[in-house]
Amino acid sequence: HVNEQKQSIETQFGNELDWHRLDDKKSSRIAFAHDFDGFNESSWPAMIDWFCKHIIRFERAFAEPLVRADQQLKSGVAFQTEENSAPIAQGGTVN
Repeated sequence: HVNEQKQSIETQFGNELDWHRLDDKKSSRIAFAHDFDGFNESSWPAMIDWFCKHIIRFERAFAEPLVRADQQLKSGVAFQTEENSAPIAQGGTVN
């Protein structure tokens, strides 16, 4: 699943990402953030520029891993846990 491709995704993205597994949920979160003062209108151009540059990198880094995960789900291939290699989802969601 996508978490198993963490290193290659971060290499493609160009920075370390914040990975938040939500084991009790059907989804997880992956983030890359930068602090801005969103209430200061003069910082908006820099904010928008940063966001545009990084969302493109984020999309490129995840495009292929998500296509592969989608194909695995559609084919019914079971995902394996890293700890015990036991199936954790058969045609379910990507964690």
